Amino acid sequence: MSESGHYLALEIITSVFTEAGFYAYRTLDDENRWSVAIDIEEGHIDVRIGPDGYDLDVWAVSPGLFVDEEDSRRRHALERLARISIPGFRRGFLEENQTLEWSERDLGLSLRASFSVPFSAASRLPGLALEQLGELNNHLRTIERRIGS
Repeated sequence: MSESGHYLALEIITSVFTEAGFYAYRTLDDENRWSVAIDIEEGHIDVRIGPDGYDLDVWAVSPGLFVDEEDSRRRHALERLARISIPGFRRGFLEENQTLEWSERDLGLSLRASFSVPFSAASRLPGLALEQLGELNNHLRTIERRIGS
């Protein structure tokens, strides 16, 4: 399917999320692929056309993880601790479809999960995405506690 075909095919997904009460919009992602993006308080959702269905990416972010730390040296040390702890969490805590990174933009951890969803399950995407965001936010809070202890 061509990129313009992807753009048209994603209108269904935009409608599904809009009907579920979300603001969804089609946009080009960081790899110049058409996707539907949904940004909510719980996190972010992207849906693209994959080879055999929809590619669903959900991620949760802990923005300003150490923003309450008044001592800037201590805040930078805590941020460094979080960044150097990430490889250990990747090896021992995450599923194969999950990635953990430090977000310089948000000054916090970003936990992302990717899934393939059959085309026939388009109407279930909002529920699946919210369920996954809930799990990611729980994992993210656990990781934050482990870094902070």
